[in-house]
Amino acid sequence: MRLFICFILLFHSFSSLLGQTNSNIPLGVWRTHLPTSSTTTISLFKNKIYTGSPVSSFTYDLSDNHLAPLSRIDGLTSSNISVIRFSETAGYGIIGYMDGNIDIIQDGIIKNFDDVFRSSMAGTKNINNITLYKDLAFLSCDFGVTIINIPKNEIVESWLNLSTGGMQNKVYGCVLNQAKDSVFLATENGMLSAPYDKPGINLMDFTNWHSYTNISTTHTRSVGQLNNNIYAAVSGEGVYLLTGTTWQNIGISLTSGQICWNLTASQNKLLLAADTKVYAISSPASFSTIINNASITDAHDAVYDPSGNIWVADSTRGLYKFNGQDLVQYNLNGPLNASTFNLYYYNNIMLANCGGYDNTFFNLYRAHGFYEFQNQNQWMNYAWNINYPPNTLDNINATYNPFDDTLYVGHFGYGLICHKKPDTFIKYTKANSPLTTDYVTGLDTDKKGTVWLANYGVSAFQPAIFSKDKSGNWTSYVLSNKQENRSILQLKIDSSGNKWMRYGNNGLDNALMVFNEQTGQERYFTTSSAGGNLPSNKINCIEVDKKGVVWIGSDQGLSAFYEPSKAFTGSFSAPIYNGFGVLFDKSVTCIKADGGNRKWVGTTEGLWLFEDDFSKYIHYFTIDNSPLYSNNIIDVDIHDITGEVFIATDKGIISYRGDATADHTDFSQAKIFPNPVRPGFSGVITIEGLQDNVRVKITDMQGMLYYETPTHGGTATWNLINYAGVKAESGMYLVFATTNKGEEKFVGKIAIIQ
Repeated sequence: MRLFICFILLFHSFSSLLGQTNSNIPLGVWRTHLPTSSTTTISLFKNKIYTGSPVSSFTYDLSDNHLAPLSRIDGLTSSNISVIRFSETAGYGIIGYMDGNIDIIQDGIIKNFDDVFRSSMAGTKNINNITLYKDLAFLSCDFGVTIINIPKNEIVESWLNLSTGGMQNKVYGCVLNQAKDSVFLATENGMLSAPYDKPGINLMDFTNWHSYTNISTTHTRSVGQLNNNIYAAVSGEGVYLLTGTTWQNIGISLTSGQICWNLTASQNKLLLAADTKVYAISSPASFSTIINNASITDAHDAVYDPSGNIWVADSTRGLYKFNGQDLVQYNLNGPLNASTFNLYYYNNIMLANCGGYDNTFFNLYRAHGFYEFQNQNQWMNYAWNINYPPNTLDNINATYNPFDDTLYVGHFGYGLICHKKPDTFIKYTKANSPLTTDYVTGLDTDKKGTVWLANYGVSAFQPAIFSKDKSGNWTSYVLSNKQENRSILQLKIDSSGNKWMRYGNNGLDNALMVFNEQTGQERYFTTSSAGGNLPSNKINCIEVDKKGVVWIGSDQGLSAFYEPSKAFTGSFSAPIYNGFGVLFDKSVTCIKADGGNRKWVGTTEGLWLFEDDFSKYIHYFTIDNSPLYSNNIIDVDIHDITGEVFIATDKGIISYRGDATADHTDFSQAKIFPNPVRPGFSGVITIEGLQDNVRVKITDMQGMLYYETPTHGGTATWNLINYAGVKAESGMYLVFATTNKGEEKFVGKIAIIQ
């Protein structure tokens, strides 16, 4: 048996955008950046494979071999998928989620059904499996079974608390017999059965269910029906057939640790996905092992396609196809893992660090390294079991030094990695460098090419800050003997060369400090007016914007130090919006200035974009009005060239094409897109490659002014509407851009076809 791996570039889920270059993704467009190396559920519908996991989902079209992401961008409710099931005969499919939500897909329309999600029942609501019978969908859930009438969009009935004594009983699977007058459940407490759709029998009453004692009551994991036979799969044992009231093993032998994840009907067979093997059952006397390959490590689900190929969802390897001889793996290009602790942009690359620490500052022991979105179109993964120094976990920050073309990556407990492309790595720890500990929690590079580092967990009177110049010389700095200096979590350098650092332990006397090695000055900030007027002692992030202002985010909003040159005498000041401090009641997790110095602010309740002076907010994105996977924003960074905003949430990375890019010193790279504008276009025209604060004028061919706007960073946009609210008609339009003093000029043309 041969193994092939097929990696397909993850581009965008909007079919109307396919074929455009990634660097020119239209403004206001979202795209996903999720790993697809894990799949746990699979289904076939209209010649298309649907597969997913609690992290991501995607489709594979059998007719044209096209892989495409399937996400909230396309209308899904969430990303934490637990099961996908379609019915060719019924003409619809259902996606079930771990929180009880379901999405119904019918005639190309995705419709959410949230009755289970919104219910007040106690306990978890994970949907473990779904069985479809014409208009009815049987949902096997952690709390029991819920039956939904799809055309009526309503719950028919629910069977809850089916364990002895009316206790909750997790249901893994549910099937009806061929006559549809009996129902069978695979539960955490064994197999149950009851008459179905019989007047006078209340299936909410656990005493009306028969519990079988001649089959495992602890390891029964799945149930299936084929040709009027009821089968039950027991993890670590095998597959059993119900004969009368007795369960008999049909002869499939499983190892003690082998889990029977799913027993799925497909092409008049039952497919059993059981970790390292997949079995096909045609009858009680006819079954076989159809996949037994070392590449399959954790098969959770399987299905036949019309050509007889077997598709397997593997929770550790992703999607596989087996044609009887060759095993082919299918993945969309993406990050290795959904976990992201920190984002960092440099040199046309967006880097994501996967490591981290918990709220009590203990290691998470994440070994997935870092992922880089390179050349605006593809992820490259660096992990210690692939192409990264071994036993190097929990990377949490990064800085790039252009003077020696080296990327520096700090780790929580595993030292410092210096990386030169393509594959040179040097590792520094306290054993081979001046570092006091291996907890490198602060990293930044100054204007002279010196890399600055901060250590966490140092002892009293030991160095906590270090510098490494471009010649490789190290210098250590011992700060005042304060408890806080043993708990540094971040280091940022301002335009005056001051080093700003925040601390991790909430409740300390000081929350932030600034240090200048040239003058030897140290200053410690608190919430008092004399202490610098911090909004809180819990500081979550530090950022320096395009104008040199130092921003901090706290659990009580954000604040700014507007004159870093007075870092040792001045105070922080919170920007005011509608009479209150900006986001004073929010926990600010990250701040990033875009090309126009506008502020993207991440919180635990969503993502904001404010004007430079916070006079108004431009966007407020949440899971309710955007494709964000979660409102818990971990970090934000921006691609300078494209203006694409990368957003790390606790459920993975997503990006949004913003309308501000880094400005340019001249107009040599100015361009307009899309151009020409074709019929049906509903987006905005982008003029990029300009300088900041340039006025852009759009006129008709006779020179009549149609629209005027300033640039944000190096980008200006036009929505095809003039000052009178009239949409531009077909024709040629001129674009003029000029700096204030007229040193640089740009003239372009736009063709509009309505």
